[in-house]
Amino acid sequence: MNKPIAFCMLLGLISAAFAAPPPGYTLVWSDEFNGTALDTNNWSYDTGGNWPSGQQQFYTNGLNMSFENGSAILWAKKQTYGLSAYTSCYITTQGKREFKYGYIEVRLKGPCGRGPWPFFSLWGKNYPWPECGAIELYDQMTGPQNFITDPGDSGYVAGCYFKGASNPQVFESAVHKYTDRLSNDYHLYAIEWDSLGIKYSFDGNQFLEYDTINASYNSSTFHQPYFLNANLVVYGYITDTTIFPQKMYIDYVRVYQKSTQTVANPPKRMNITLPNPSAAQLRVYNLQGRLMGDYTDMVRRLKPGENAMKEIASNLPIGTYVIRLLDGVKTVSEKLAVSR
Repeated sequence: MNKPIAFCMLLGLISAAFAAPPPGYTLVWSDEFNGTALDTNNWSYDTGGNWPSGQQQFYTNGLNMSFENGSAILWAKKQTYGLSAYTSCYITTQGKREFKYGYIEVRLKGPCGRGPWPFFSLWGKNYPWPECGAIELYDQMTGPQNFITDPGDSGYVAGCYFKGASNPQVFESAVHKYTDRLSNDYHLYAIEWDSLGIKYSFDGNQFLEYDTINASYNSSTFHQPYFLNANLVVYGYITDTTIFPQKMYIDYVRVYQKSTQTVANPPKRMNITLPNPSAAQLRVYNLQGRLMGDYTDMVRRLKPGENAMKEIASNLPIGTYVIRLLDGVKTVSEKLAVSR
């Protein structure tokens, strides 16, 4: 029997709301988890115990994973395994699927209660930590003690780690609060990542943008291939009301990329406080010294925190350029490489 037309139309609208990438992107890889076992062409299990920072789980080799109704399920169970009081699951595409830039989305449903601490993240292949960097799409606020205040089950953290100039690791992040528990339904967690920045969204609504072209001290951190990770930590702060087993459901993971995109990797950050903005000048030259663009008006209108590099890189054709900034007192020069 055919489904009613109205129902089909509604279903189509719901699917489109969860599946539509930004314009210009096409699907290059996905795992829909429609089978009965983990696809080892895409994923591996990360196993072991004795994890840092109050974690109490032992990650097993598939014993804590199942598949149901087109979703992969990561289980956290209260059971002794070696020296660990809990078992759980950690899957990774390391060495099998790695991506540089793109629109990356995961549709998932989290656990609930204090202690189960789920993640979906990307790690750079350029080890060691923290130089490799990390991009977190989803870090639910149900784990460590500093996460136990509002919003708890109805909020998560998104952001990225990288090596700082004077700090061994820096975490740029934002908390996204929802109106209900994240464990009550599936939601779409996504990033749009290119050489200019990372935009984070929840159910299709952007709430955070991080500037990777200038902001991180190690400028190569977010300009390399990254692999995907999903894991369910059991943290030490567990209350009597937390019921085990806990489950993290993943409906699908999809990666979209553009056939052409702006690629701009400046060697370091041009971070200058203009002593006299009205006297500032910003011009771009090719390597033969020919003037390619005068951005003086733009730099004089910049507000604190705004980035001139983004507009410059997007307007230039393929090539290598010299950017010269007269800040009113001295001249600073940087090279900028643009490719597509």
